Amino acid sequence: MNVSEGPVERVSTLALVRQLPYVAPHPVIADANVLFQDVQRRRKGGFTALSFLADLDAITLLTSDHLRRTLPEKIAAKSTAPRADMRVWERNYLRSTRFVNVPEQMCSGHPQIEAITDPEDRPFARLAIATAPSLLLTRDHHLTDVGFGAAQWGETMTLLGSLIELDVAIYGAAHGAVLLARLLGMLVGALWRALERQPVLALLLGALAGLHLAANPEQTLARLRSAQASLRSGGARLLEASAPTYQARERLLGDLSILLEQPVLPRTIESACVRALAVQRRAACTEDLLSACADAGHGKVNPADLTAFLAGHASFVLAGDSLWQLGELGVPQLDASIALDHRDVIP
Repeated sequence: MNVSEGPVERVSTLALVRQLPYVAPHPVIADANVLFQDVQRRRKGGFTALSFLADLDAITLLTSDHLRRTLPEKIAAKSTAPRADMRVWERNYLRSTRFVNVPEQMCSGHPQIEAITDPEDRPFARLAIATAPSLLLTRDHHLTDVGFGAAQWGETMTLLGSLIELDVAIYGAAHGAVLLARLLGMLVGALWRALERQPVLALLLGALAGLHLAANPEQTLARLRSAQASLRSGGARLLEASAPTYQARERLLGDLSILLEQPVLPRTIESACVRALAVQRRAACTEDLLSACADAGHGKVNPADLTAFLAGHASFVLAGDSLWQLGELGVPQLDASIALDHRDVIP
């Protein structure tokens, strides 16, 4: 993703992400300092890769639930333009940030998490491991000292944006080929059904084709061979044209992989459900989460037991009839009231 491009050019490709169901959002966890500094960058420059990708649903932006109150505190206490930063936070971040209540038992026993000395930083690490592979954006030494986090988050998000653009391009090309094949199949099927309803016409067309083949066998076979060669040549050209895109994607994946937090395998039921919800743009039904548990190696989990587990876990929120989501998106009006006591002291 080239940040030197104008907003229209940046949107042109990445805005398609929501329309491509197989390009899943990437889990990104941001701590208080990252969000605070990113808000300031957005206020000063009008654009940040983090808020841009989150607004397009290209990433799932996650943070700890306690930031709903403490980030306004931080803005009030440390910002040089607190009122402007609060407006940016409410207008450009709240609606695209998921606030997750992270219990202490999440990923319990993980040695890196246990080594974090500041308890306020552990929720970010727990979220990162549970949703992994994921990006944890932080410069907090309590996290980086034990091996967590990508400190240069601006460059990291630009790298991730470029990878998503390539995913969109690759998916678009593949989807176009599949769509064309389906269209041709539908046309052939429609023709076949029409001929089934008109047997006399089918016999007549068959007879005419037979007569044409008998009268011009060499010319007909030559045309068939030419059509077959054209299809093969077109496929070869498509593969050749796609090769640089695939190669660029592989290079970006390699650069990004060293920055990703890695999951603990095999996944627990908790981690399987957290990960499944973090890579979806909508709430997931219980059946989807049962499938995620089965994919993680837990076999056939009892639906009633899973529902009870989800209902008793602070991170999972019931969003409808048997529909679950991870945490809650911010609501400007609600969060403004939560932070009202801090807004009142903003100079």
